[in-house]
Amino acid sequence: MNSDSVAAIFAIRLLIQQHGALTPVAMDLVEEKLQILGAELNGASTSCPNGSGGFVSEGDTTFSDSPWFEPQPLTDALPPVESFAPDLLPDDLRPWVLDIAERTQAPIEYVAVSATVSLGEALGRKIAVRPKRLDDWCEFPNLWGAVIGPPSWMKSPALDEGKRPLSIIESSMLRNFDIVRREWEADAASAKVKREGARDRARKAAAKREVFDRDSLVADIIPDEPQPPRLIVNNATVPALCEVLRANPNGVLVYRDELSGLIAELDQEGMEGSRAFYLTGWSGKEGYVEDRIGRGTNLRVPYVCLSLLGGIQPSRVAPLLRETLATGGSDGFLPRFSLIVWPDCPGEYRAIDREPNYEAMEHAHSVYKRLHELEPAKVGAETIDGLSPFLRLDAAAAEAFTAWDVELRNRLRFGLDDGALAAHLGKYPKMVCALALLDHLASGGTGAIGQRAVLRALAWSQFLESHARRLYASQGQSHVDAARSLLNRIKRRDIGSTFKLREVYRRGWAHLSDFKAAEAAADLLESKGYLRVSQIQSGEAGGRPTSEYRVNPLVLKAAS
Repeated sequence: MNSDSVAAIFAIRLLIQQHGALTPVAMDLVEEKLQILGAELNGASTSCPNGSGGFVSEGDTTFSDSPWFEPQPLTDALPPVESFAPDLLPDDLRPWVLDIAERTQAPIEYVAVSATVSLGEALGRKIAVRPKRLDDWCEFPNLWGAVIGPPSWMKSPALDEGKRPLSIIESSMLRNFDIVRREWEADAASAKVKREGARDRARKAAAKREVFDRDSLVADIIPDEPQPPRLIVNNATVPALCEVLRANPNGVLVYRDELSGLIAELDQEGMEGSRAFYLTGWSGKEGYVEDRIGRGTNLRVPYVCLSLLGGIQPSRVAPLLRETLATGGSDGFLPRFSLIVWPDCPGEYRAIDREPNYEAMEHAHSVYKRLHELEPAKVGAETIDGLSPFLRLDAAAAEAFTAWDVELRNRLRFGLDDGALAAHLGKYPKMVCALALLDHLASGGTGAIGQRAVLRALAWSQFLESHARRLYASQGQSHVDAARSLLNRIKRRDIGSTFKLREVYRRGWAHLSDFKAAEAAADLLESKGYLRVSQIQSGEAGGRPTSEYRVNPLVLKAAS
């Protein structure tokens, strides 16, 4: 290194010491000195033959001295989604859902998902659908739904309003349960007195060596304590859910305002059993045995039927996707959320203060009550060999469903390279069956499910597929968000004009709190021309080379 380069280095150090956080003028002077130094080094070294970075000796960093250009803008990676068509809803629910969406100013997709999942829970395991004309394949109408959006998009009000009919039904059931419980308390007290009397008589007879009636000791067994009827569970362990489901075999809705908490909890080591329990509950067809020491050999649940509903913030999507994408969706937990929506911004918030449409509300609530109290025989359901009652599709409906089902399954076999998306779409046949059954019964239908209900369900699947594609493409969006976060830190001078990744992720900034996120952000900024990277080769001890990044001076100049 000659005297000119040494002088340039000392000049740069002096400028930094004098100016601290460099002003634009100081930056221009630094650039001038760096150009002198870079030209001298570029002529003396071949460390960076490609002009855009390469390996240099330990302790030195050489960046290309080629001209800087204006960087390309960072664009969102989220693909477009279809808007929700109110015609997808049963006629008797549509005015109510539209009224809620307008008053809460939430996306109508949020209300529609909540209302539909809740409708499936109201019906539960009372009746199934067999989509084939002869086969015994059946599906129950319990569904898993999630809504994605930031806090300002009114997720919670929309979800609460959509499931309100269930809350009202549950409150009514609990009032009746108070009467049942008082009767049980009286019966239990009476049985206890009778058994104690029988034991006293037996003791006296035994003391006198007289014969006594052994059967009277167990004649009045205290009945099991009745459990309260439930439709909605907010936060429960698997053993608690088992108790709830034993008392409520029709199934329950697990509602979590922030679903990412539940999913993260089930991802933890040691929670494999709980995760498997939820996976079992998606179909509604399988039983479960909870083995316990304290309660005897086991606690048997004949059928685990779970509906799931809640919201997810966009910032929490990427962590939830990582495992699903890494395994190609093989676990199947996230793909089971068939009714998952990620709509566009609902628009400007307005001041709306009016009464609800009570007529539409009461009419919609009566549909939920009717399905909850439904007697399968009255809607023409068949029962074979004591299995769950079911409805089939009529000829036109079966033809439409079969054509769609064959096309979907061939797409999954031969047309989709994205394993996670394929796993998600692979759950759609159950969803389509459930939606067709719910539309048919909510509209007052009896007998075989008609073509109109199936076509509505198929339109749902097309709408939801666009949202599923956005969901699984959002991993790229997380890189864009991380890059924007890093760029903002650079512009605010929170980090120097040259830096290493550890200087980024060790600070715990939003979207940049781990090495992979910081690396993805820096790589994206480099590809867009905001940064240049050079590799510092390790010394004689070996080890990986270290990346060092230099900021485009035009970015810093524009931010001044």
